[in-house]
Amino acid sequence: QAQDMSKIGFINDIVRGIRKVLTGAQKSSTMAAENAEILDTAPLLRRAYLFLEDGLWQDADEYFEKVLDREPECSNAYLGQLLVTMKLRTKDALSECSVDFSGSPSYVKALRFADEAERDFLKRSLAAAKENLDEKIRKEEAERARLDAERQRKDRKELLSERNSKLWSDLAAENARIAKLDGEITRLKSTIATEKEQAKKGIVGAVIHLAGLLSFILAMVFVGIGAENNIDALVGIGTFILIAALALGGIGIYIMLKNDGDPSLNAMIVAGNVVLMLLLDASGIRLMYRLWSKRGANAGKYSALIESKEREKATAQYKIERITSEIGGVHDELEDL
Repeated sequence: QAQDMSKIGFINDIVRGIRKVLTGAQKSSTMAAENAEILDTAPLLRRAYLFLEDGLWQDADEYFEKVLDREPECSNAYLGQLLVTMKLRTKDALSECSVDFSGSPSYVKALRFADEAERDFLKRSLAAAKENLDEKIRKEEAERARLDAERQRKDRKELLSERNSKLWSDLAAENARIAKLDGEITRLKSTIATEKEQAKKGIVGAVIHLAGLLSFILAMVFVGIGAENNIDALVGIGTFILIAALALGGIGIYIMLKNDGDPSLNAMIVAGNVVLMLLLDASGIRLMYRLWSKRGANAGKYSALIESKEREKATAQYKIERITSEIGGVHDELEDL
């Protein structure tokens, strides 16, 4: 451009012009160098991503480092290193993973040096990865809760099964106890019935013995009167009655002894009582007293035993009802499980 040399500031205009020319030349040189460097890293970056697609993580990382040695602010190289760290083969896999990589140095640098489009991609990928992570955590928590519930259900089922076995065992024991008590009560009642029957027979023996005693007294009267008045007929009748009295007394004592149930009193005692009857009917009276007192005492004793067994039986029946009810509850809970 032509300059008017007569114009004031002519020299300054020339200096500014020279500076513009020099600055433009420097900028052109710098841009050319940068373009050449970018062109130089493009094949390395492409090679690194090919290694990444093949899963050759170490080779890919080495080539990403070569790219960064030439272009330290290459966002794609830092992104590639992030993929190597996470063992992902493609960029799109970032949004499909379930890892929060926001704290990764490679991600931070990739985001720092990315252009607007790359930055938007990185942020969207991180948001998707976080959603996947949240969903994964929810599923894991749900699975843990399910496993815990299943384990608790299994433990409860085992506990209920053990309890059910114990209850059935207790039920069988109580049923056996009731059967035993029923048998004891039946035997006691049979004993009471037997002794009542013996008592009835003993009464018959006592009556016969008393008849014999009265006959003995009557015979003695007849013999005394006949002897005093020399009436042979009365003496004969008295003698006959005396013999009958001895027989009746002996028979009565025998019947009472038989129904007394004491084996120590045998026929020898019967014979002795017949003889003693002529003097004092102490044995007959003793037997009658013994028979009645024994029946009364035994009846009271057996009745008390029966009442005791009946109470035990009622207690066992109550336990059976409670156990049966509990077994029903256990079965219902087992069915629900």
